[in-house]
Formats: sequence, structure tokens, C-alpha cells
Amino acid sequence: MGHIEQYRQFTSALYGFERKKSSLYTDYRFLAGYLIFSGSAESGKPRFLKKLSLLLLRFCFNIESTSHCIIRNIPYFPHPKNIINGARYIGANVVIYHNATLGAKRIDYQFNPSSRPRINDDVVLATGCVVLGGGEVAAGGIVKANEVRVTDK
Repeated sequence: MGHIEQYRQFTSALYGFERKKSSLYTDYRFLAGYLIFSGSAESGKPRFLKKLSLLLLRFCFNIESTSHCIIRNIPYFPHPKNIINGARYIGANVVIYHNATLGAKRIDYQFNPSSRPRINDDVVLATGCVVLGGGEVAAGGIVKANEVRVTDK
């Protein structure tokens, strides 16, 4: 069971009713995930639409993302605010909480993928976490709140 299904079960237990799958897709949190996915390298959209998606993401949610990141599936943002995505890859069923930072350890204007983190499938990036360098977060991993992971790659 993925993290999004767990979230649906949690909210149904908390509020006493089950959210329909269609209501998840009309939520503003889904819009943030769709915009970051639309601006990714593998979205297949024209360059100006990618840039427009990332610009809307920046001004509506204060989320910065690179168009070089490969995003396999639409990530879920429970609180889509103040997120910096400079990762090289984000897998499926990834949950990213607010104030998370992913990126290179040193200034990297050319976007060298070996200096960027790789986030695999079913990962939870908790509030305030920082993942820097060319390391990898294993599938099913959890980066705890305010945890800092720095890799020397």
C-alpha cells in the first residue's frame, strides 16, 4: 500500500468519512504535485509550458523546482509550502512535507546529476528535512523532521 492510500485511510479515520479518490484530485495539494510534474524533464511538454508550470508553482506555493529533475509520478504534498527541489530523480508515491530542501552540496549551475540526490519510490520527506549531495534515499525510506543528510559525492 502506498503512502497516498495510507493518507486516505488516515483522513477517513480522523474525520469519520472516506474521501473519494476524485476529491483528492480536485484538492489544491494535487495541483502543486501536478505543476511540479508538468515542469519536470520527463513530462513531454514543450519547454515554455514547463517553465510556465514552474513559474506558477513558485508564485502560488513558494515551491522552487528544476526542470532537469526526472519525476516518475505526481508527488503528494500534504502542506505545499516552501519546498526546494533540486533533485535529479523523484520516484513514485513520494510524500514531501513543507520546508523540505533537496539539492547539490555546492553551487552547481550546470546541473550535474551526480551531485544531486536521488529519491526512490515510497519515500516520505518530513517537515524541514534537508538532503544534499549525490546520495540516494532508499525505497520506502523516511527522512525524519529536521534531519540533514549530506553525501560527499
